[in-house]
Amino acid sequence: MSTNPITITEPASRFLLKLIEQQDEPDMALKLIVHKPGTPSAECELTFVFADQRAADDPVLEDNGLTLVLDQSSELWLDQATIHYVEDSTGGSLQVTAPHIKGHTPADDAPLADRVAWILDTEVNPSLAAHGGQVSLKDIINGSELVLQFGGGCQGCSMVSETLKHGVEKTLKTHCPEIEAIHDATDHDSGQTPYFQ
Repeated sequence: MSTNPITITEPASRFLLKLIEQQDEPDMALKLIVHKPGTPSAECELTFVFADQRAADDPVLEDNGLTLVLDQSSELWLDQATIHYVEDSTGGSLQVTAPHIKGHTPADDAPLADRVAWILDTEVNPSLAAHGGQVSLKDIINGSELVLQFGGGCQGCSMVSETLKHGVEKTLKTHCPEIEAIHDATDHDSGQTPYFQ
């Protein structure tokens, strides 16, 4: 485990132990896995696991009689995570808070491509996804001109030029003022997506 192990609050520990007892299975434990780590869509999953289903290199955390198995490939992303149980009018809910699973914002001096990709993933695409769309960075030309490609509901959309000019371009230039131009590489008429030439 890391120097900052996962914290399991007392209410969460009680809830999980009771949940395991209800399964009435020997050697039952819980396994915590991070899906799509380092991306804006990263999420944690807590599942039941038997002793013979554990990988030999999966770290194990023992907490007041509760055995929590961590997926080995997920351990890095679970640093400083907390499992807690929040009571509410319907009884309560188990919540996992993992502050690092979506990755880290690139430094100001990181390559432009890294910073642009991060902004598209964390700020632009979540908004476009509401309309079934997305945009990705295809290329950088002349060091400061971006070539973007729209997909999904954005391809062929009559409003894409407005989205590009007033939404995407404004957001990117606010974070990366060195961007001099942004080109749309998408062929909205034919559905093909050639690169900007």
